[in-house]
Amino acid sequence: MTALLLPDVERLVSGYLRQHSLVEGLIGERVFTVFPSQAGGESLLLVQRIGGTPPLSHPLVIDEAQLQLDAYGGSKVQAWALMACTLAALDELQGLVRPEGSVAAVRQGAIRWQPDDTFKPVRPRFVADVTLTTRPATPAARSPEPFAGVATPA
Repeated sequence: MTALLLPDVERLVSGYLRQHSLVEGLIGERVFTVFPSQAGGESLLLVQRIGGTPPLSHPLVIDEAQLQLDAYGGSKVQAWALMACTLAALDELQGLVRPEGSVAAVRQGAIRWQPDDTFKPVRPRFVADVTLTTRPATPAARSPEPFAGVATPA
């Protein structure tokens, strides 16, 4: 039997958002799971898993991952536009099966205006909390093999 591994939710979400027209139209593929060392002043989205608890631990097949989304913009208006488009795109993720995993639920939490003062000048940023309920994407069921010596219908 092959073990089913919980999805890498950061990879699932960042890959999905890079391909979504709302997000891609604003920032191209500038969706990251680690803050890029050469970020520059361009808008970008940071997707990070900050926690989560599987609702069932045996078998470990469902995950409730808590994500933090950081939408950076050149201005407050650009940061908000990126956050609003990102949250709208995530609403469409619920119910989808992707190669990285299946998304059963998307729950949005708090949205905060939180300029990043680690930069000079301070960078405009909105931060949002999102919880995704996921499970592994299982391969399609196949027909069972017939027993040895048993004829199959023609």
